[in-house]
Amino acid sequence: MHRAIVVGAGFSGAVVARVLAEAGYTVTVYEKRDAIGGNCFDYTAENGVLVQKYGPHLFHTRSDAVMAFLRRFAVFFPYRHHVLGSIDGRLVPVPFNLTSLKILFPPDAAAPLRDALVEAYGYGARVPIARLRQSGNPGLRELGAYIYEKLYLHYTQKQWRCWLEDLDPEVGGRVPVHISDADGYFSDPFQCMPAGGFTALFRNMLNHPGITVRLSTDALELLRIEGETLLFNGAPCDCPVVWTGCLDQLLGYTLGALPYRSLAFRYENLPDACFQSCGVVNYPGEEAYTRIIEFKYFTVPSGPIQGTTIAYETPCDYNGKNIPYYPVPQRQNHELYGRYRAQVSRCRNLYLTGRLAEYRYCNMDEAVQKALDLSGRIVEENR
Repeated sequence: MHRAIVVGAGFSGAVVARVLAEAGYTVTVYEKRDAIGGNCFDYTAENGVLVQKYGPHLFHTRSDAVMAFLRRFAVFFPYRHHVLGSIDGRLVPVPFNLTSLKILFPPDAAAPLRDALVEAYGYGARVPIARLRQSGNPGLRELGAYIYEKLYLHYTQKQWRCWLEDLDPEVGGRVPVHISDADGYFSDPFQCMPAGGFTALFRNMLNHPGITVRLSTDALELLRIEGETLLFNGAPCDCPVVWTGCLDQLLGYTLGALPYRSLAFRYENLPDACFQSCGVVNYPGEEAYTRIIEFKYFTVPSGPIQGTTIAYETPCDYNGKNIPYYPVPQRQNHELYGRYRAQVSRCRNLYLTGRLAEYRYCNMDEAVQKALDLSGRIVEENR
């Protein structure tokens, strides 16, 4: 019987473990934390609210295959995500759209700007802020500068501690300006959440006789790379090993540390029925925090709820002790990661997947799809 080792019980690791187990592998999953689910871990607080401990995770995808796979482990309910941004004391839809324009500008200014946007890009278009700032229309170029200052400038500084122009261009494109009145944050055909929460989904996914999960176990104490050989507990390991953690950690920072950004959360339980009018309100101004999250919007209550739970989210540096949430998307960091990747490529039985292991941002559905692809490849290569 084949065996495999998976490091990490988040989406990437759990999906690989499940597919390999169904292919006849005996899989051991090592998780450093004391719970499954990675950053998607959630729990029911004393007031009855299902709280996402590591910040909001909103599922959306265009993939029928990803959706079909996840529906094996949870019942999903429709959830359409809406975000507001606090600009000069007013709450407007984010991403910035034609409704935001109407709220922030007087009618005699908003109407011609709306017409110019629709004429230039077409109704329904999604325009990266960099493109709008470079418009040949002086009025639209000025609007682009306004949106950049009010929505992107300080938010980017807080989130990344650098200018938007110093990051990969795709970062600015993740939240484009919407030339429409629709205020949904995502456009994917599947926008939904697991009714019992993400932890329950992971519990079902990892519930297989071929899977053993070892929590509170740091795989860095078990794994070591020597040249082309992967060692486990000091002995050569020839079975597939799937790594979902930080690659520089696995290699002992021999080439230097890869930079990450972390997050700090301040939770409050409040007696109010609701604190804000949607699940996430962004604060792109000079506040230290970037957004306030109200978790009860993301779930269907399974029991009585008393009051509400909110969290203030504040970006911070990764210091080696907190959680590395986001790889910093800059050219020099990708180059350093590439050198690390070249080193581990000599270990034929080591496989990398997930946001940290691949040093790139990816949504949950992308992580699932990449894990499905990788596990299929492992099965083929080890027949």
